[in-house]
Amino acid sequence: MVAQNLSKYTIAVLGAGAVGRSVAADCKLAGNHVRLFDLPEFAKTSLKDIDKTGIEIQGFEYNRYNFKRSGIAKFDLVSDDLKEVVAGAQIILVAVPSVGHNAFFEQLVPLLEDGQIIHIIPDNFGSLRLRKQLREKRPELNVIIGGWSSAPYGTRIVKEAGIDTKRVFFATEQSLCGERLCLRLIKKNPWKVRSTSAVLIRLHLEMVRLAARRCSILALATLIRSCTALARSWALP
Repeated sequence: MVAQNLSKYTIAVLGAGAVGRSVAADCKLAGNHVRLFDLPEFAKTSLKDIDKTGIEIQGFEYNRYNFKRSGIAKFDLVSDDLKEVVAGAQIILVAVPSVGHNAFFEQLVPLLEDGQIIHIIPDNFGSLRLRKQLREKRPELNVIIGGWSSAPYGTRIVKEAGIDTKRVFFATEQSLCGERLCLRLIKKNPWKVRSTSAVLIRLHLEMVRLAARRCSILALATLIRSCTALARSWALP
């Protein structure tokens, strides 16, 4: 696989909950042009003052390479106007629970542009829902859709006395044992698939098989996290 420099990409993050804020802040601190969106019915609370304060990343970041990123991220655009947020963005991250997918997809489908890459975090079959809507409404559109089995980190919005402090707290723990387990599964099973969703389904089936053999809960949980790398690598149309 050819390495790409994504630092100059414009990224639109849809959803301003804990995961949406965290992903947006992480990408901005990495050097990307980042836009943050939430639906108007939630934006009055979820986006309030973020254009002025930004979002601060705090917490624990345990990972294989001891990589850490912290600081205050000031976004290039904070808005409840979806058309403005996604226009010209190379990457779109939908970071909302599965119960909110349809509400976002209905507005997103008419605005998508050829060549855009859409990540759904977490997927929970959201990639299938979005593909179905695109087949029905815009079959000629050429985009890439990838589904993540879970968020890349555990994260929470920090509140003090019930007040949103515009901070997120990471509690990430990636087990090296779990990463090796995932890589071993990939090498043993070079699946030929047509979509990211198929990859995730096959990996979930592997998890059930491992659970039946009394594999450790930690290894299974870490396998779910490790699937995110696969979702990014195999985000096929």
